[in-house]
Amino acid sequence: MHDYGKAYEATTDSQGRFTFDKLPTVAYDVFGGAPAGWELAHAPITVDGDLDNVRLRLVHPLNGALKASVEFTGDSYNVGDTAHLIVSLQNTGTTDMAGIVSSCGPVGLTGTTPGWGDLAGDGVTIPAGTTKTLDVSDKVPDSARTWGYVGANCYFGYGRDHERTTHAVAHDSAPLKGVFADYKADVRNFPCHKGTGCRGNPVPGVRVVLVNEGACPIAGEGVTDANGIVTIKHIVPGTEYLAYLYPGQADWTGLPSNPVEVQVAVGAGAGVLEVGSGAARPAQPCAPASPSDVTPDAQAKPRTDELANTGVDVMGLTGLGALVLFGGAGVLAAARRRAR
Repeated sequence: MHDYGKAYEATTDSQGRFTFDKLPTVAYDVFGGAPAGWELAHAPITVDGDLDNVRLRLVHPLNGALKASVEFTGDSYNVGDTAHLIVSLQNTGTTDMAGIVSSCGPVGLTGTTPGWGDLAGDGVTIPAGTTKTLDVSDKVPDSARTWGYVGANCYFGYGRDHERTTHAVAHDSAPLKGVFADYKADVRNFPCHKGTGCRGNPVPGVRVVLVNEGACPIAGEGVTDANGIVTIKHIVPGTEYLAYLYPGQADWTGLPSNPVEVQVAVGAGAGVLEVGSGAARPAQPCAPASPSDVTPDAQAKPRTDELANTGVDVMGLTGLGALVLFGGAGVLAAARRRAR
């Protein structure tokens, strides 16, 4: 345990038990060394008196065996609506996973309200080699007005206080009904190194085509003006769109890739897009839509499904090694693309 520079440690005995004596009454998170193939799941503990039989949890490391996706069931929502999502959790490993929970944010849905069921509680169990599909629900928050869409940017793993970078990750978004936004971009060429404070040069005459990945029709397109600025109006907000860049210079393309992922949000400023000499530019993504076709239903709703990591549950292993608690007064320190 660490408290204002002073460290306390204990080692588990043959029964997997340990004792810390005379700890300051503050909140702690637990860290510790574990036997090979295991790790200690971080857990907040508040010492406000004598605590007995506190159980700490050992899990197999999250090594990419848990795959996750989330998908809104509706195409668009109003603030205050109950939105349903389909959560898919696949255990590609050889060991059962128990106690998998959800945590979403920092904006949009939280993943911790009652509508998330066991994912918001003690977690779900996913047997090895199987997929668990869950229908969860949450209220569209008022904050969705800020962006024009509701987002679910979610992590799945062993505990919300465990290291998020090792969790499985999945994203999706859905626009608010009747809400549109203008997409703005500032297209520049950087003959100098951007890391040196170089602002680059605006590039006029660049055709910018906005689509949803894997979806047609084109959501909108425009050409940069003399200042390298393009505005594509009346777009359904969401993450993520793809912007295809077609500079007037035959040997120029979008950098570092073309197309590039972008988002459309209410009130967003012009994001910088880079063009310059590079690989061959991509072909026209799909046939342009007539203005009457560009509606909330015709525009594909953006979605992201990103895959990541995993684990397994076992409690009470012996030989855990040194446990270290870190704490301080009032502080815990721990021993997204739909194509329709």
